[in-house]
Amino acid sequence: MRIDEISFNKSWDLIGGTYYCNLIQDKIRNHIPQGLIQVWEKIKDSPDEPSNIVATFQHNGAWEVHHIVIDQNDRMHSGIKGSVTPQSSGNTGFISTAKKIYEDHLKRGRKIRISSTPALWKNYKTFIKSIVKNNVNVTKINPENLNDIAFDGSPCVSQVIEHRGKFLNGTKIPLI
Repeated sequence: MRIDEISFNKSWDLIGGTYYCNLIQDKIRNHIPQGLIQVWEKIKDSPDEPSNIVATFQHNGAWEVHHIVIDQNDRMHSGIKGSVTPQSSGNTGFISTAKKIYEDHLKRGRKIRISSTPALWKNYKTFIKSIVKNNVNVTKINPENLNDIAFDGSPCVSQVIEHRGKFLNGTKIPLI
């Protein structure tokens, strides 16, 4: 299934405070020493499903959403094209979940950064178009950064989308 065929209405059911959530939060905290980090784990559909972790945090002035898969051998995978295990299904659930989280950040007046490995960037460009098309809070889409550095120091591609602004910015107060 291609990303432009996704309806984006199948977000995952998430829970926080699990062992893996706490582990991933600690690993992110090593790179992001301050600020809010939220981490959730997808409620599994079957016992043999890998653990899917979703994290959001602020990095370089913009909010990001990341997906980490922990396989049955407790190995972490992130930014890998294709399935991690033969049982893995497509990431339509993650894409829908990430879109919802990004839109929530925009509604709160936050700037967002969508980042990916270069191999996955083509898919994410379609994802970005969907967020911009369906979100009235977007006012500025910065150019793609093909040579960005992710929060953990690895190379990535990214694009920043800015929110509409503060409540009532620019509103003229009538004289009485």
